[in-house]
Amino acid sequence: MLDVYAQEKAMVLNNNKVGWGGNSSDFLIEDLEDLSDFYRDRLADIMLKNMQLNQKQEVLQKNINRIAQKVNEANSKLNRATGEILVEAYVPNNATANFELSYMIGSAGWIPSYNINVKEVDEPLKVSYNAKVYQNTGVDWKDVSLTLTNANPNLSGNKPEIHPWRLYFVQGQGFDMGYSNKLETDASKPRLQSLAISDSENLVGSTAEYPMNDAVTEFKIKSKHSVPSNGKHQGLAIDEFTIPATYQYYCAPKLDPSAFLIARVTEFEKYDLLPGEANLFFSNTFVGKTYINTSTVADTLDLSLGRDQSIVVKREKIKEFCETKKLSGSTKETLGIEISVKNTKSTKIQLVIEDQVPISTDKEIEVDLIESKTALHDKGTGKLRWSKNIMAGQTESMVFKYTIKYPSDKKINL
Repeated sequence: MLDVYAQEKAMVLNNNKVGWGGNSSDFLIEDLEDLSDFYRDRLADIMLKNMQLNQKQEVLQKNINRIAQKVNEANSKLNRATGEILVEAYVPNNATANFELSYMIGSAGWIPSYNINVKEVDEPLKVSYNAKVYQNTGVDWKDVSLTLTNANPNLSGNKPEIHPWRLYFVQGQGFDMGYSNKLETDASKPRLQSLAISDSENLVGSTAEYPMNDAVTEFKIKSKHSVPSNGKHQGLAIDEFTIPATYQYYCAPKLDPSAFLIARVTEFEKYDLLPGEANLFFSNTFVGKTYINTSTVADTLDLSLGRDQSIVVKREKIKEFCETKKLSGSTKETLGIEISVKNTKSTKIQLVIEDQVPISTDKEIEVDLIESKTALHDKGTGKLRWSKNIMAGQTESMVFKYTIKYPSDKKINL
């Protein structure tokens, strides 16, 4: 019908002249009026019918797309990988038996994650222990009971064997013969997080219960959950608790003049946490992310909670102490640095400031720290460290000076 109306419209527009045969004496004004009325009515009718047909076509196309999507979903299920389980049972007597089969799959797991919130500087950390659960087994899990564990079922149960360690002359680099002196076992590899499901248990009560175990940590989730088979991470709350912390500010003005609030948590390992990413919040405001690596944290964990603009830090050269002298083939550079910190907060703060002096990598370059004003100096790294308690509204200054002597015919990376 759209084609019919298109051809009719073209026919009407091709016959739009008044007076046929080129004889102007046949022209009448009534003919023009009749022709105008005809064109107006007929073209309006054609365009209205076109619009109605286009609307109907749009509805039909939506139905086609919807049906095509269902067909694609049905076809994807037909192509889904399936498996068979063969069970051999010895039955001495006739009996009616129920079988429950458990099997391991590699396309499901979970990742620990944390939300760490600090409301005020004098309050403990509030930690939300979460899990990001995912599965891509081809079957949606509906209202299943979950048990999360860091045990790795893929670890070998065979004990390791130490082989003879033979020494050889090595020619060139990268040439290796025999066995390494490092004993490699499966236990040294990263552990995968495992996940088990059960439809038979009806767990109620608290969110989760888990034992303190140095080898394996297990979380039995008390409520049932549904996890679709799409491979996407789905958040799951495990537990919430508070952790005592001490707070201090840190600043390295040579690199950044801002003061950062640091929460220090001692004996962090006793909370039996697993390595994972943590979202940091200060006064319910997101300030960044960190990674909690419990395998490397000793007894103290430092969490950076962002910048505090109410602490003003300046680092400037002391012009009257900065000079360059030439002495019998040597150049001697003298530098003086002053760091000033103003606490505009209404409370006292504890601030750690770090700076540095260079360290020499050549005996012809001599570095001498001549003044450091109560700073702790690490000669191996050149790091200077001050720890200050600064009262509200007060300003503290730290000064350090050093000299560098090197041959005048050479340049150094000052």
